[in-house]
Amino acid sequence: MDTASRGEVLMFAKALLASETLDEVGLEQRLGVTHVQLDSIRQVRDGLWEGLLSTYRNASQNCDEQPFCPRVRSVADLRQLAAAFTGDISPAHALWASKSQNIHEQMLNEQLRVAVLRP
Repeated sequence: MDTASRGEVLMFAKALLASETLDEVGLEQRLGVTHVQLDSIRQVRDGLWEGLLSTYRNASQNCDEQPFCPRVRSVADLRQLAAAFTGDISPAHALWASKSQNIHEQMLNEQLRVAVLRP
């Protein structure tokens, strides 16, 4: 695991965090569905946060003084880190961050759409 892994985790976490600001109507519009099951959405989001936390911790082992390396102890810590994360530490990283954001938003939409469609 490396800097890129930590960066990708943070970009996905940033997309996940932004999705949590949407109300039911906003989710329906974003996902292109007529009805959302908020309990299913919450379960998927909770599982995603736990998976992101685990992956970020693994990617953060022995990474002192490398980019995107603050230690996190909890999902709350990861949420705070993702909220502040821009990926903009160099021109190359800024370009990557903008492309990564779009990809992770699409992936998240698919995960949330599955949550909506399952009984």
